[in-house]
Amino acid sequence: MNELGDKAIETRALEEKAAKREPAFFEDPTLDNLVDVTLALGAELWVQRERMRVVETLLAEHGKVTPEMIEAYQDPPEQQARVKEARDAFVERIFGAYGRPSQPVSSSR
Repeated sequence: MNELGDKAIETRALEEKAAKREPAFFEDPTLDNLVDVTLALGAELWVQRERMRVVETLLAEHGKVTPEMIEAYQDPPEQQARVKEARDAFVERIFGAYGRPSQPVSSSR
């Protein structure tokens, strides 16, 4: 299996593990569930974006694409660095808010 397939398997394993655990971030399980959903959606979105990039690359290079071609695809070394940069930017855009300090909500309205 290629790196894209391995990442999908890892994502599924993490989702299954998260579904079985007790709240880990907040006392309120609803907030934990919201974080879990956000993380799962972000992971799924990244996998879909990467898969689409691979499909577009294969179409441009070969004029056709098959599921086997997608699964066998390996990025050339020079592309791997660009993918890592794109992934890091994606993670910052999607999940960066989790690292920002929270601001108390003003009680006066």
